[in-house]
Amino acid sequence: MRDSGKFVKQIFLCLFTATLPALSAPQDTGDAGKVTELAVYTEHPRLFLRPQRLKLLKRETQRQSLRWEQFQALMGAKAALPEPAFAAALYFESGGDKEAGKQAIAWALDPKNSDLRQLALVFDWCQDLLSESENKALAARLQKAIAGAPVPKNLGQARDLLLAAMAIADQSPAESKAAIASVLQKYWPASVVTPLSQGKMPFPRSETLALLEILHATRDNLNVDLRQTFPAWFKPMALEWLLTYYPTPWPAAENEFHIPASTDPVRDGTPDTRHTPITARGMAHGYIMRLRGEGVLDSSFDRYEPMLGAFPVRARSDNNPLDRKEYLLRVQRGVSGLPTATIS
Repeated sequence: MRDSGKFVKQIFLCLFTATLPALSAPQDTGDAGKVTELAVYTEHPRLFLRPQRLKLLKRETQRQSLRWEQFQALMGAKAALPEPAFAAALYFESGGDKEAGKQAIAWALDPKNSDLRQLALVFDWCQDLLSESENKALAARLQKAIAGAPVPKNLGQARDLLLAAMAIADQSPAESKAAIASVLQKYWPASVVTPLSQGKMPFPRSETLALLEILHATRDNLNVDLRQTFPAWFKPMALEWLLTYYPTPWPAAENEFHIPASTDPVRDGTPDTRHTPITARGMAHGYIMRLRGEGVLDSSFDRYEPMLGAFPVRARSDNNPLDRKEYLLRVQRGVSGLPTATIS
């Protein structure tokens, strides 16, 4: 159910992009990306679902939006989601389903489940449902996970450690501050700001969600905008990433073409497509459909390669001489409506 998991995350991405404000002056960031304020004083839920954002989320349920109906259908059908505790806790907070909240708590208290991000979200979002013993048990798990944790190696690890530290800031303030310092005073300046200042991409596009969650959690709970640590990159980031999902037209003398990203060399600032390989199955059609108006595509045979997946077949549009019985029926008697054969 990978697509179902992506859908649940899309709800978060929509909320994040809708509520992340424009760059403004930070309070506690410096040129090196260091953060001096490490104490968390916000109330639960403090991770992502702050009052304004939670209001927007609950409005989705009241309006019975398509996103909410799809989420409700997945939960009602007990779909096997890749992040079950995250989905159940979100369903509880957005729709008030206590049974879903209890399922999230049961998942978090199970010793075999160790996803730190989900543990932190359940602890933060399901505070109203946690009993005193459950609260202590889950807080102890989170404290054990962040106590003495090494400096993260990637955005995913940094995000998990930061969320867990913020979730139990009231129960374990010392361990919480140490973990937040590890992420924001050590990992972020060295692994994000420094590479950006050197013109390098510090993380892959696949870690976009982790980046957004770090930005939101830090701003919501510490009143710090980490984008200010390198505004020259973060300010146009959202627009540039959005534009890269669909190639811009490449103007040629005879027409405009949409050329997908490739490793082809560039000549005089334009892509050299003289030797761009196009597979016979579908790619040529894709190029033709991207032409605006009329155009000509010159191609030549390059090589044979093994094909992956099922071998393509299509229905015949004329009579099949290889099936003598069917062929004679169609041609001599004018019989129509018989099943069509497939060729490969």
